[in-house]
Amino acid sequence: MTTGDKLRTLGNIIAFEQCHCIEDNYINDYVSIMGRFANTPKDVELLVEFGIFETAGTTSVVSSMITKLASEALFFVDRFCYATLCEELNNFCRSSWNKWKAYLRQNYFNTPWASISVIAAVVLLTLTLIQTVCSVISAT
Repeated sequence: MTTGDKLRTLGNIIAFEQCHCIEDNYINDYVSIMGRFANTPKDVELLVEFGIFETAGTTSVVSSMITKLASEALFFVDRFCYATLCEELNNFCRSSWNKWKAYLRQNYFNTPWASISVIAAVVLLTLTLIQTVCSVISAT
């Protein structure tokens, strides 16, 4: 099955679901949420890395395919089956602790050597503090 065939098949499933399934639009909702998760080829790479997607093609092709499918999917706020998931993700992203953690990881701990050097610095400071305390105790 080629990429074009997959795109047409999923588009047809979405159209069928929109016309005949009043209550539960699982495929439509799934494509809608994946369209928000996979905006760029880098997003698709991340989803492939974590095992959410399996792709034989390039990430840019997959990203454009998902974008095309998501443009066909309708978004019903009152019947969206992933509403609680979206709310939990939004709450997670709004948390200032998680923002700070992400900022530190992206800007200061983006390589293993940065983490190792911070750990080494903390160990050296701790040993220096212990040596200072021992010197003060032995001097008195």
